[in-house]
Amino acid sequence: MNCRIIFTAMALAVSPLAGAAAQLYMAGDSIMTEYPAWQWPQYGWGQALKVFMKDPSALHNFARSGWSARRFRESGRWEKNIASQLKPGDWVIVSFGHNDMNKNRNKPPKNDYSTIDEYKAFLKGFAADAKEKGANIAFATSIAHSKGFSETDGVMSVDGGATGLGPYVAAMREVAAETGAPLLDLNRYAGENLPKFGLEKAKSLYMDVKPGEYTNYPDGKTDPAHIRDTGAFFYAKGAVEMAREQNLPLADLLKDPSTVDESLLAAGLQPVVARLDIEVSRDGKPAEKCAIVTRSGEEGEFKKVTEYIYPTKYNFAVTGSNGVFSAAVEPDGFTMREVGFVVKAKPVVYGSGWVRVELNVEEVPEPTWTNYGGTVTASDGSKSDIDMEQPTFTVRSLKGTDNVEPGKVWSVKGDGLSVNVKASILDGK
Repeated sequence: MNCRIIFTAMALAVSPLAGAAAQLYMAGDSIMTEYPAWQWPQYGWGQALKVFMKDPSALHNFARSGWSARRFRESGRWEKNIASQLKPGDWVIVSFGHNDMNKNRNKPPKNDYSTIDEYKAFLKGFAADAKEKGANIAFATSIAHSKGFSETDGVMSVDGGATGLGPYVAAMREVAAETGAPLLDLNRYAGENLPKFGLEKAKSLYMDVKPGEYTNYPDGKTDPAHIRDTGAFFYAKGAVEMAREQNLPLADLLKDPSTVDESLLAAGLQPVVARLDIEVSRDGKPAEKCAIVTRSGEEGEFKKVTEYIYPTKYNFAVTGSNGVFSAAVEPDGFTMREVGFVVKAKPVVYGSGWVRVELNVEEVPEPTWTNYGGTVTASDGSKSDIDMEQPTFTVRSLKGTDNVEPGKVWSVKGDGLSVNVKASILDGK
């Protein structure tokens, strides 16, 4: 059996332990996740929720672009980053659906598709884990796609189930009802509130960026699924309002939404000041090109990886009766390792116009696999092969720091890696 997988609150809320401040964890996809400066103005509503927090440090957003409930569970990300950290009185907001419905992503490297029954099972599993830890869980339905927006005789309407989302939104509502978990119905919130804006303004909350409007998107971008800063603020505010309307203890962690200014979102991301165009060559392979855009003194990151999920151990069992026995092995526990390369760089812009660049490049090549299994002979003399594959990973890294004149190329080599860096200073928004 080949076991490698490759990937490119209950009704009564629980109060926190005395003296321990409640924490808020978030599990979801690209609609909820955090975006870096080089993708401004794209924003996740979980990212925007930070400006509504009384204590922003109590928010832990583990949402990840492209991920489904299945991958969040099977990769170990749920257990490692959230379930193992929960304590009584903490909260988790779970929001999936956009990737779970994609039937084209039903096998490695992107094994995200779930049937409705499977999707509900994953959601119920998250709820059970939270309950076991004495924590609280709230489900947040997927936001509406702007493809579902229409207007007739000047009246706008929203089809929240457009593009196939409908059954998964309904499934989350059912799980919330079955488990007694609070529901932050962002899909319904969109249908009730976006028509007040009108069609054009409602679409402007999404990543509908005109060419030249933003430095990060010189050719523009039209994306009906993902939201920009204004859309993220709209949906985060909706989640806060619903928590308050339901009198959830979750609302104790949040500010009165009427006191929060949308301009706070831009304060942390808008002033991009440096761009690093980076070219990475490895062992004669075609060069990989990437760009990091970030503020002076802040580290930016580019990552191109494939996710390997593999067993951490195996269970060996002998079964049979009446003198006939056979052996079988099953994986028990999985972990995930990223394979590919990661570039981290921090530019510091000096008054002289030069840019000091701190560079850190790490590559994990494709692993080698070793089968620690073998052939087992059963009592009837039949033989069967037992696969117990384990990967071996190697890591190569390259670090360097230098002052780079804008427009000129800085080259650095080592450990089989060759990197060229070209810096420029940006004044655009």
